[in-house]
Amino acid sequence: MPWRLVRLLNLLCLALVLSEPSQAETMKVGVIAPLSGSLAPIGESLRDGFAFWKERHTTSNIEFLFEDDQFQPKLSASAAQKLISIDKVQALVTFTSGPGMAVAPLAEKYQVVHFCLTVDSRLAKGKYNFVHLFQSRDAARRLLQKFQAEGITKVGIMRFIEDAAQLSASELSRQAPEHGIEVLFDDAFPAGTTDFRSRIVQNSTKGAQAVMVIALPPELELLARQMRELRFAPRLTSIEIFSISTDPKLFDGLWFAQPAFPAQEYVAKFNERFKAPVRWGHYADNLATLLEAAGSAKSTQGPLASRVASLKDIPSTVGELSADDEGVFSVPVVIAVMKDGVPELLEE
Repeated sequence: MPWRLVRLLNLLCLALVLSEPSQAETMKVGVIAPLSGSLAPIGESLRDGFAFWKERHTTSNIEFLFEDDQFQPKLSASAAQKLISIDKVQALVTFTSGPGMAVAPLAEKYQVVHFCLTVDSRLAKGKYNFVHLFQSRDAARRLLQKFQAEGITKVGIMRFIEDAAQLSASELSRQAPEHGIEVLFDDAFPAGTTDFRSRIVQNSTKGAQAVMVIALPPELELLARQMRELRFAPRLTSIEIFSISTDPKLFDGLWFAQPAFPAQEYVAKFNERFKAPVRWGHYADNLATLLEAAGSAKSTQGPLASRVASLKDIPSTVGELSADDEGVFSVPVVIAVMKDGVPELLEE
């Protein structure tokens, strides 16, 4: 075959290869969230948040793949294995510390970037694990500042047994003496508890002026209703939990620590698009923005994890985000109040 013809064929093959997007050019992101069960509204808002980001960034090469873990860590781990081995994802996203703990070792083992939406900075341990959300240490401090301003000196804690809830309780107890506040009790109950009446009666005698409640639906609503029936006197407060209740009007008039609210413009557009509250959709938007920034970073020769770890001042729905030395992209904490079942900003 003449050498000119060979050269022409080689050039044509090269042109065909360059004209087709390679697998490396597409960043596959596996999102593991509770898309069924009592926490489905949160999982659905995350799915909608990623979809909404993709609709507004049509030229992005990020592809989102979704798996339902029903908020069960064993299913989270199975989903991660499937996404890594079969779908060949470059990044994973999990919701809260239980699923995050199950997936974090797999991220390190298979060198896949993992973002966990959690208040627990310990989930950022390792080279490939990162955290995005407000942090327990910051939320506890802000809540204690509010107690101090309100003249509340004696508080209690009622929470379910879960890593992030325990961390929040530990931070409140650890920092309380610095604010002249005494934590009188830390009452932890297993998930699935339905009758809280004996606990409520016992805790009502301990002299707390306020009680921090940390639980998820349906235990959260059961606890609140039984407290109301038994005329539980201490003021209830929490760290974000009221705003994700399935019956948020139960908590009308109560203030609590809350991560910074997303930009109003984003909320309006999200509501118009999905006819539903944002819930956690804006966190999905933030993570997509961070991954896009890392994927398009100038140092594209470096591994994705290193590019994520070096991100600074990335615009997001809650302000600029930067990775700290631990790999945490933290969100500021504010004080909110529930009005007609909707959280509103009370204090920066």
